[in-house]
Amino acid sequence: MKTITPFYKRLIIKGFCFIVLIAVSCVQELDVDRLPESRQQLVLMGLFSQKDTFAVQLTKSYPITYDSHELDYKELIYVKNGTIELYENGILIDTLKHQKEGYYQAPGFIPSAGKTYAVRASAPGFEETIHAKSSIPEPVKIHKLDTSQSNTILYFNDPQNEKNYYWSFIKRFDYLEYYGPNHPDNWLWIGDHADNDYRYAPAAAQSNLRLILEDSELNHQTGTFEMELTLKARARMGYSILIIYLANLSEDLYKYLYTLNQQVKTTGTILPEPVILYDNVENGIGIFGGYGAAVDTLIFDERED
Repeated sequence: MKTITPFYKRLIIKGFCFIVLIAVSCVQELDVDRLPESRQQLVLMGLFSQKDTFAVQLTKSYPITYDSHELDYKELIYVKNGTIELYENGILIDTLKHQKEGYYQAPGFIPSAGKTYAVRASAPGFEETIHAKSSIPEPVKIHKLDTSQSNTILYFNDPQNEKNYYWSFIKRFDYLEYYGPNHPDNWLWIGDHADNDYRYAPAAAQSNLRLILEDSELNHQTGTFEMELTLKARARMGYSILIIYLANLSEDLYKYLYTLNQQVKTTGTILPEPVILYDNVENGIGIFGGYGAAVDTLIFDERED
């Protein structure tokens, strides 16, 4: 008499359970119009460094049942009448000025590394004032960019005896002599998110989110960080400038970018594990994080002499 091995026993039991589950299951339609309305919240996005004028974006959340075809979604979520106060080491510095599309700026104010910054934001129609704080770590200098290999190698010395988080991203400008020699409008910003300012949301393409790491992942004997450089000068333009950023991230900003990266990785997968996007805005939603930026430049000049 043939015997059934434990493996096939488990397989038969699982198959039987699956058939029973399918047989007793049913489909229930969900009427989204009957779902309770979620409370709208203010959303604050602000990535800041010692290299740029301080700025954040203020928007508001909207229910999942909203029909984006009926109204202009982007115009609807902008909060243009908010009040945002900026504090440096606990001292009020400025009340930010609204520029456009929910962007608020402190004209002429550039934050400093090693200091803590906080914002308090409110707007008509919202009962609670939201607030968040973060600091700018000291920038870590780029020692060298090596372009002699297939990948560009970024060298820097990771400070010892302290926890650091790094992110490298690129801004690219191409030169097209369209308006005549040496005209400033000949410079064209090229990038995957060319319409976004990296101070409000990550400027690097989603593929560049892989360039986020803890210093525990580095080779401390060499202090090297390798990144793949995929942006090349276009032949028709012939002249490109790549501005390479090495960002020493605050812990809050690192956690946000890390969870964002995990979300990107689940795109297109079947039954992915849910990833909750990290945020640090009290009474609201969003991310407010500083980074110390070190900058270097690569120039590709393929123009004919």
